[in-house]
Amino acid sequence: MKYTELENALNMNDSLDTKFSIPFTKNDLFKKRSIDLEHFNMTFSQRMLAFFFCLAIGMVTMAYSFFNILGAVTSPIRFALPYAISNYFFFLMFGFIFGFKTYFKKVFRGKKRNYTVAFMACTFLTIYAGYYVKSYFLHLFLCLGQIVTFVAFVIALVPGGSDGLSSIIKLLLKR
Repeated sequence: MKYTELENALNMNDSLDTKFSIPFTKNDLFKKRSIDLEHFNMTFSQRMLAFFFCLAIGMVTMAYSFFNILGAVTSPIRFALPYAISNYFFFLMFGFIFGFKTYFKKVFRGKKRNYTVAFMACTFLTIYAGYYVKSYFLHLFLCLGQIVTFVAFVIALVPGGSDGLSSIIKLLLKR
């Protein structure tokens, strides 16, 4: 049997009882794994760390957006973009506490679904418009929409909040 130079070099390390092999087999690579959609196989301390990380980033970006609130008159996206990013982090942080599967079931149930979809759509459109669309009036509209949908989303998360908010909206639309 002929050995190449690489095989000779690898065989020289046999004296150290070191074997070079792939750490997993083909069966391990293609094995079906169950994905934990609730906590993504994170421990409680990892989830708390992720929660506080999202909280800190959300607070920093919200503070930055409030520092730019006076500049929102000339350029609304200077306020709206960091505010939308902070809302995104605030939205995600509760998923680490409750579990994402449970949290998404909760926010997409019943009347909360409308407020959640409006909030997520407005947040996505604000971030998209901030990077790709240069329109003052669109940015102003999305800035106001972002504030309104965030407040509505937070109120809808409070027990009984979605019913009360829906009643107020129906009352205002009847007039």
